[in-house]
Amino acid sequence: MKRLALFSIMVAAAAAPFFSQSSPARPSFEVASIKANTSGARNNSSSTRDSYFSAKNVTVKQLLMQAYRMQDFQIIGGPGWINADRFDIEARAESGAVKPADGPRDPSRPGPMALMLQSLLEDRYELKIRHDMRDMPVYTLVVAKDGSKLKPAVEGKPGPGGPTPGSTRTNGSNGKFDMSGTGVPPTQLAAMLSQQLRRPVIDKTNLIGAYDFELNWYADNTANALTPAGDLPPASDSAGPSIFTAVQEQLGLKLESTKGPVEVLVIESIRKPSEN
Repeated sequence: MKRLALFSIMVAAAAAPFFSQSSPARPSFEVASIKANTSGARNNSSSTRDSYFSAKNVTVKQLLMQAYRMQDFQIIGGPGWINADRFDIEARAESGAVKPADGPRDPSRPGPMALMLQSLLEDRYELKIRHDMRDMPVYTLVVAKDGSKLKPAVEGKPGPGGPTPGSTRTNGSNGKFDMSGTGVPPTQLAAMLSQQLRRPVIDKTNLIGAYDFELNWYADNTANALTPAGDLPPASDSAGPSIFTAVQEQLGLKLESTKGPVEVLVIESIRKPSEN
């Protein structure tokens, strides 16, 4: 079974002028424990509950992805150990520091726990970064010529992904994958597709509102489709559709290959932490 990507892609937000106002202090964990994981296990996990953050057998690259809401291809530089060495982390925020969201949280923007993880990386790993823009291959998500097949979400009615608006699910086994969402905007769908394609997906559907959807595809066809030239794949083969064909046939949308500016995080320096 292919391990699923856990993190959503970062969408650049306009920053306020530096001298116009002072930025509020970034939150940090009250206590945090970091230990090297030398088990050799391949599985990893990360979870948050109330004011607690827990990560098992994770790499620093995975922590960066979660903290800054970026994909691995958006993280540039750094020593090799950020992809190889693994860590267990247990952290707790001050009581009341993490409050429930009033509504669905934008998955592209760091929430309170992600901001605390940024502070932990800077304090314990001595991380220094800068943000930059790079011209990279991207996909644009547009409406296909026959029109969108997305189903507008009905308020109060559960959809395929569960009863909570904004909820999503992605599963994969033996090369077959399925993805579903309940009450999600097209921008969130684009972020989910980006996780699977390991390339930015920009929503240009001009669709407004929230939708329910289900998508099924075969990973082998998708992998074969990701050529260096960025060409789109053949329609399908005997196993089933690639993700590109599935998006068009099942959702009435289309992925078009192009180039565009993509925000990246450049690692300027980082050190291994001392354990505690």
